[in-house]
Amino acid sequence: MKTSQMIAMLEKNPKLSFKRKNKEDIYKICDMGFLASIEGHSITPNLRLDDDWQLIHEPVPVEIAIKALREGKRIKVITSNGHEYYLDPQDNECVSTHTLLTGRWYIEDSDES
Repeated sequence: MKTSQMIAMLEKNPKLSFKRKNKEDIYKICDMGFLASIEGHSITPNLRLDDDWQLIHEPVPVEIAIKALREGKRIKVITSNGHEYYLDPQDNECVSTHTLLTGRWYIEDSDES
């Protein structure tokens, strides 16, 4: 996604974090309300409108993932042994109790291309 799309997503949810593709800096909105790298440096003057950004996914509690699944969103789960798979609202998948309790759950966003 481009810089303008990243900014629009931050306006909707200022808790998101983003990484510029091909760079190591990860940016998010700091306590003072401005965009900064996680290391605390302020926004660099070389940010460009045509920079490519990637959303940094944060795991959510299983209850929130299940709610999102009910709302029609696709869910990614990473099991405790590192296996990764997806749950789709139209699928008829079974999830083990162990995965429910120990898995890392992510909601897939369709608008983060």
